[in-house]
Amino acid sequence: DQIKGGQAGRFFRDCKIVAVEANSFTMSNERLVPIATKTSGKRMHKQFNTTRFIDKLFGWQNLRLILACGLLFGFLFIQAQNAYPKGFGLLIHKADSCELLGEFAAAGHFMDEALAQNGGTYPDAAFYQMAFYHWFDAGNMDKALFYLEKCMQFGSQSKEAIWELENEAEYAPLRAQDEFIRVVGLYYHKMEKYGGVIDTLATIRKKDQVLRQLLGCAKDKYGEDSLSLSLFYDLIERQDDENLSVVAPILEKHGWLGINKVGEDANRTLWLVIQHSPLDVQEEYIPLLRASVDRGETRMARLAFLQDRILMKRGQPQLYGTQMVTHPVTKEKCVFPVQDPKGLAERRAAVGFEPIQDYASFFDVVIESLDDLNAPV
Repeated sequence: DQIKGGQAGRFFRDCKIVAVEANSFTMSNERLVPIATKTSGKRMHKQFNTTRFIDKLFGWQNLRLILACGLLFGFLFIQAQNAYPKGFGLLIHKADSCELLGEFAAAGHFMDEALAQNGGTYPDAAFYQMAFYHWFDAGNMDKALFYLEKCMQFGSQSKEAIWELENEAEYAPLRAQDEFIRVVGLYYHKMEKYGGVIDTLATIRKKDQVLRQLLGCAKDKYGEDSLSLSLFYDLIERQDDENLSVVAPILEKHGWLGINKVGEDANRTLWLVIQHSPLDVQEEYIPLLRASVDRGETRMARLAFLQDRILMKRGQPQLYGTQMVTHPVTKEKCVFPVQDPKGLAERRAAVGFEPIQDYASFFDVVIESLDDLNAPV
């Protein structure tokens, strides 16, 4: 089951990996996603070369292979934090399949259907980018501009990607549209006001994730109870403290910056850093997150994850079943106890989460009955 450059058709649930280079990945949302080869068109997100980053950060050449391994194994876990309802995921899968066949208009229609099914908004800004490329490749510039505007409003674009839109011949049909200047102008307006914060959070996001993607390989190499793994956790904790020292002043100055202001990635990075902070810090900043969710500027899923993490740290049953732990006796993964298991399905559906059985399967946890959700650990 190795993934090699040029290998096609491999799917991890709803996320397609068409071709992978061992040391080349892209930062997308809260996960490190291997760069997929498109039939045509170009990706608008900035590539992140893990080899250069690790060499610069640690100076350890032999971490290249380990990092690639960690990224691929960590990919499944992070996908679990972005689990979507099956109906939505099926439409995205159909769109991807049509794209591979060169049926771009059909792919675009499936993206439209997914948007309508989800109440006129996608659960992640990356889907707007997918829909943009489907319609652009289909030659429908009106639809492409519709989704490009969503990308500018809610997504994260690099300066290089914007330059390509404004200068490369491939996008000339797009630039011929009357609305093009206004739509791209949304990016410049966002960067003029929050560009420094967005760039800072982009760096923090990489620092937050890179060691965590190595954790699986570190466990396999050193063992759960080893001194080496303990030191590895210390490294992660020190990096988390450093990240918090940068993010806390941003929250104090700006509040919880919404997706509409800084884009999906930066907004999510605020959550990542607080999610990985001590309990007292989480309790301090969760009111800011809740207020942002209430304003419709941050996704409810972020609040659900943080609420569950806080409840777990307090030793109280969680609400949404997002937190998994290792059972102290069996040493196997299990769901941390959930309050009112009978109401869990309804609560998860309200947030947009998939059923708990499907979510747990990411961790090789089998839930046979509701009793499995409130067993003591």
